[in-house]
Amino acid sequence: MSVGLSATDLVLLSGAHTIGFSHCRQFTDRLYNFEGVPGQRDPSLDASLASSLEAKCPPHTTIDDIVGMDATSPFTFDTNYYKGLVSNRGLLFSDQTLATHPITAHAINQLATSSPDLFFQNFVNSMINLGNVISDSPGNVRRVCNAFN
Repeated sequence: MSVGLSATDLVLLSGAHTIGFSHCRQFTDRLYNFEGVPGQRDPSLDASLASSLEAKCPPHTTIDDIVGMDATSPFTFDTNYYKGLVSNRGLLFSDQTLATHPITAHAINQLATSSPDLFFQNFVNSMINLGNVISDSPGNVRRVCNAFN
């Protein structure tokens, strides 16, 4: 279902992942069970990043640690997220896929190599576009991001 956002909007809005963290459980299948194959690692994942993630998120652990969405600067709103995607260092598989998909790869590469100002201004525009999405059902702002109110 289209809501009036473009593929470029998707790429720009995913740039919000340049700040913040993810729980290990959100990506450990890429390390230990890729495509449902036990012991299989996602071959698109940078090997050095995979090794550091494995150290932080061992298999079968009951501890759900957190890892920076952008390993280089998780507290800074910058373009390192896109640079990471170009280098196969996307934490989430859905993010990494943006770097190789024929519809979004060009925008990812452009944002990784352009001035950060290009990202900053266009991110604002895409956030405005997102805010203008009209839905048939009223939404709500989650108080806890991983749980419904």
